[in-house]
Amino acid sequence: MLHMINTLLKWIVNGIILNVLWLLTVFPVIYLIYNLFFIENSQVFFINFATILVLIPLTVFPATIAILAVVRNWFIHGQDIVPIRLYFKYVRENYRKSLLLGMLFSFLITSQASSLWLGLSKDIILLTIGAIVLLLFLIAILIFSLAFSVDQHLTIPTLVKNAILLTLAKPIHAVTLVLTNTILIYLGLQYAMFVAPFVLATACSIFSFYYFKQLARFV
Repeated sequence: MLHMINTLLKWIVNGIILNVLWLLTVFPVIYLIYNLFFIENSQVFFINFATILVLIPLTVFPATIAILAVVRNWFIHGQDIVPIRLYFKYVRENYRKSLLLGMLFSFLITSQASSLWLGLSKDIILLTIGAIVLLLFLIAILIFSLAFSVDQHLTIPTLVKNAILLTLAKPIHAVTLVLTNTILIYLGLQYAMFVAPFVLATACSIFSFYYFKQLARFV
């Protein structure tokens, strides 16, 4: 019983530490996104938005791959190693790969989001529905690509190809993965804002990697 409590407390404490590390790494992007809601000048808005697009591959992707890599390490080796050391180790080791993946998926998701915005603004139902479906699958491919990048030593074309194949093989599960993460983020930000900065990124990473491993076993 004491061992179970100790293990649970270790997961909670290390999870909070890992989440704070991720939050500090991506803070410039979060700050700029928050500012977008208060900018009235269109030129300033565009500059801020462009800056966000540049910073996402530089900060969000390295941080997210690092947090997934730490979670993978926990599943395999337990939590005996301090997450701070592991986190920055994985940021450094995977930076080039995460930067390239960030540039690729930032472009693809931004393009698809633009199609969705066009469909909504012009009230084009088919375009809107198509853009939503493609965006869901694109985000699923992104999550699987990040998971493959920390779970296996693959080149970027190979891990993206594997992520696409996994998404096509398990389309319902892929959409479920995206929607579940979306719900977790929504509930965390809407109803537990005081807790979200300490647990949300870690919780989504643990769920996503575990879900990925369960799906990958059957493909």
